[in-house]
Amino acid sequence: VKMKEIYDIAVIGAGPAGIAASCEAMILGMEKIIVFEKSSNHSDTIRKYFKDNKPVDKNWKGIDVEVIGNIRFDGGTKESTLDLFDDALEKHLIEARFHTEVAGVKKEDSFFIIETNTNETYKAKNIVVAIGKMGKPNKPEYDLPKTLKNVINFNISDCK
Repeated sequence: VKMKEIYDIAVIGAGPAGIAASCEAMILGMEKIIVFEKSSNHSDTIRKYFKDNKPVDKNWKGIDVEVIGNIRFDGGTKESTLDLFDDALEKHLIEARFHTEVAGVKKEDSFFIIETNTNETYKAKNIVVAIGKMGKPNKPEYDLPKTLKNVINFNISDCK
């Protein structure tokens, strides 16, 4: 396994949660941050499913979400939200790999080994999985271990 460097944190998914997590990590002092996104840009769901000038809000289907942290997401239009996230990525100098789907993650000693569909391997001390889509993360096609059933949420309303 050939890896160029060890990242402080790897974030899988470049939607609002993934971008906020990576920016917060930088603000909290992590220096080597990488974000993986299977689409061509961040916030793919907003780009595809929101009409121009459509309001984008942190609350979803009546569920009030309290935003805690430095990346303020208090609503706006599709365009202002995308601009906010563009700025956050540029301002915090976060390395992003677009068109890159994570094919697997395994724990090896105190590190996570991330394998991608581009046949590259990365090593990180920490990992954040932010693969949600409109509050419903993409469920894998394979069965999840029973020990994870109470840890993984596939709907925002299940989060406690």
